[in-house]
Amino acid sequence: MKSFPIKILILGMIMVFLSACKPDVPSTPVPLATVTQSLENTITPLPSQTATLEPSPEPVHTATSTAEPSSGGEIFFKDYGADGEAIQNVILAEDGKYLGVFAADNSWLDLWTLETGQKMARVTIGAEASFAVSSNYQSVAVYEASMSEDVTLWNTVAGAEPQQIVLHVPDELVTTVDYSPDGEQIAVGYSSGKIRIFGTADGEELQTIAAYGDWVVVLLYSPDGKFVFSDSISFDPTTKIFDPQTGAVLATVNEEDYELCFGFFSPNSQYLAAKSMDGMVIYRTSDWKVMGQYGFDLLGFTADSQGVLVAGKEGVVAVYDVATGEKMDIPADLDQPPAFVANVDEDKNTVQVVALSEN
Repeated sequence: MKSFPIKILILGMIMVFLSACKPDVPSTPVPLATVTQSLENTITPLPSQTATLEPSPEPVHTATSTAEPSSGGEIFFKDYGADGEAIQNVILAEDGKYLGVFAADNSWLDLWTLETGQKMARVTIGAEASFAVSSNYQSVAVYEASMSEDVTLWNTVAGAEPQQIVLHVPDELVTTVDYSPDGEQIAVGYSSGKIRIFGTADGEELQTIAAYGDWVVVLLYSPDGKFVFSDSISFDPTTKIFDPQTGAVLATVNEEDYELCFGFFSPNSQYLAAKSMDGMVIYRTSDWKVMGQYGFDLLGFTADSQGVLVAGKEGVVAVYDVATGEKMDIPADLDQPPAFVANVDEDKNTVQVVALSEN
């Protein structure tokens, strides 16, 4: 099942199906906020990072932790150049507590806790794998998409050796993963069409969901952890939302289209935006009624979940009210800078994290 022809077939299937799904709109009367507009610039998901992970033979490292996050100014500094290393990019938790640093040659990923300047773990990168990091930066999942039966979890706690847990399912290739918002569970999709929910602390399998005929390729937890959005490249045309605790199907938002469907939840988990061939459809998660249909791609929701954002070349160009479909003023807080910023120097040797203002 890991042969070259099969991988080519999989790639071909993905290229055929990788556009948009056409969500099923109920035949019963539902008020639609329909907007038709064409935009030159549409938003597409970023490709997943690629990585493999090995335990670091090095002891726990520290960097300079120069200030408390509440005081403003520099809170972290690390000179990788002094160790003969170069960096490529960084990922930073919104609350300024955790940092991920990528090597310039993709050979490793470091995870840091910024309150103490202590390195929690080093992830060693390779070309054949993908990885995901939990929102609390305490678990890293590594897998070779469509090539391996294993997901390796590395649970990281500052001051302790990373704990390795291998999630192995015989005769089923791992296709995609997503962490629950609290990092305590991970959903794993398989070539068999099944979705399995595991506990990240011990690797216990909590649910097995027979979701599709084969090849689950889209998994997304809602921010409150109550829903899992899913789709496949199988000959099952449905796009489904599951309860990760019970495995029950809560809704089917597409029943007739075989193309892949991507989507995102509002911050309060009360709405789902699902991509269609003609744009986006907004669903209310309390009863999965259609709230609006838009003739273009949406970037996301406003922080209060009351509006949807339309992006153009100059950033957010319009905001529409979720409930009415009417155009709104662009919220002033969209222009506010983040509370924390990570900077990499021009020579790719140092990384600095700055708190932009006092909290």
